[in-house]
Amino acid sequence: MRVDEGAWPLLDDPRDPWFETWPDDDLGYADLHSLSSARPVPEAEYREAALALQTLLTEVLRGERALDPEALRAACRRAQVAFQDGRVDTRPLVVGPYRIPEQHVARIALDADPAAGLFGPDAALGPFEVISDRLTSVYALAHWATGKPTEHPPLQVWRRARLAPPRRDREAVTAAVRAPLGLWRVYAEGAQWRMQDLLGLSEHRRPALPLPLDHAAGLGQLRDGAMVLARLVPVKDVGFCAWAPLVLPADPPVEAARAWLHVLLTAHRLRNRRATPADVLREHAADFCRLAHHWCWAQGQELGR
Repeated sequence: MRVDEGAWPLLDDPRDPWFETWPDDDLGYADLHSLSSARPVPEAEYREAALALQTLLTEVLRGERALDPEALRAACRRAQVAFQDGRVDTRPLVVGPYRIPEQHVARIALDADPAAGLFGPDAALGPFEVISDRLTSVYALAHWATGKPTEHPPLQVWRRARLAPPRRDREAVTAAVRAPLGLWRVYAEGAQWRMQDLLGLSEHRRPALPLPLDHAAGLGQLRDGAMVLARLVPVKDVGFCAWAPLVLPADPPVEAARAWLHVLLTAHRLRNRRATPADVLREHAADFCRLAHHWCWAQGQELGR
């Protein structure tokens, strides 16, 4: 049942207990009319088109229907959401004074809401959360916390506290928050690993040099050709650091990964039409992680593992 239908309390959908309900808002109508080039459209007509798009996205994200690009394109056109415009985030890197530990970010989230230790890893690992080790759960919680998981994100509350944390700590957290999640194919190069971008991030976010991954967690084995989910955070006097690297237990097709990103971007653009893929990978990193892990889980189920 959708939020707009007025159900309260909102119950988890048993088909996907990790799926977040859509916000109870105007479905992006105000954002649409803030664009000078937008064609005015009556609100009732817009809501009908936006709800149809939202329903289609829900069904795709829950695995109830396959992604049909033409159907999605038509729904986007009716709701005046850009389907594909090639927009890339070219904003400069935010460099941290040091690499903020993932455990520190996880602790901030737990201080803000102790229950985050339950639903944070769920949101990123989906069905794998129940068999994950402690470090994998910490990394998953860190990816959840660095996005915008709640109306008042825990890291934002922490940074704006009356007794503000030290500036150096706030800058280190900001660097992690502003670094988008990436999906990387990794190749050993000596004791370090070369990272190949698979999601089309802007060139200035791709490392030229190999990075250490000895701190990697996840349900997969670190090997040549493995796929790793991680934020690459720039750090002063160090360069890029792989932050909360999770090795996937299987290798999803790159086309599928880009399709997940496209669907998440479309959902995000319904309410923020200026969004780029990097914005989605910042704010909805846990959702992308969950889609990747759910694909791996489904593969294992098909193979009888």
